[in-house]
Formats: sequence, structure tokens, C-alpha cells
Amino acid sequence: MARVPSLRTSIETLAFVSTELHKAFKPIYDPTSSDELKQKARDLLGNRLELLVPKLAKREFIVGDAFSVVDAYLFVMLTWARKQSVRVPTELVRYADTLSQRASVKEALELEAAAKTS
Repeated sequence: MARVPSLRTSIETLAFVSTELHKAFKPIYDPTSSDELKQKARDLLGNRLELLVPKLAKREFIVGDAFSVVDAYLFVMLTWARKQSVRVPTELVRYADTLSQRASVKEALELEAAAKTS
């Protein structure tokens, strides 16, 4: 039987990604931030990513049995984390690598790359 996430679980996870992950990248992308502050942000993000490991367990998607907006948003945050040398748990690396093989994700990444070159 398919695991259908409750609306509450989806909103809760989406809120975590937006407030605890996305927002925490600000010092890393802020050119006025000191190296010390950027490293503190990386450490904080690594710790917060660890909190998602039990939620993911060995599932393919972070909530439910189907790809959702929560997966898309978390994929972006994991991509940023890897580009910015944030410690990403092995389980989330596996998850992001699996998501990167989806046709829709490949297409989005190709469109983003094309936009950067034009």
C-alpha cells in the first residue's frame, strides 16, 4: 500500500526546508560575511541536514511515495550545500543523486544551464 503523506507532514517538511535550510544559506552567499560566519553557517546547515536523515530513512522521497514540491525544494538546497562545501549526510547524497536522474530534474538543470550561458 502506498504511503500517502498528510498535508500537515508535507507543510511541516516544506517549512523546515524554507526556514531552517534556505534561510541559513544567507551568510554563505553574502559577500560581506566573514569567513568565520560562513563556516558557522556551513556547520549549522550540516547539523540541520542531519535532522532529515530519519525522516528520509531508506525511502525514495522525503514525504510520501511520489515526487513532490518538497523533494524539488530540498534538491535545490542539497545542490547548494554540495556546491558550498556543506557536510551532507550520505543518505541525503544518495537521495539527491537519485532525484538527479529524474527526467524532470534533468530538464530543469539543462534549462538552468542554458539560461546561464545566454
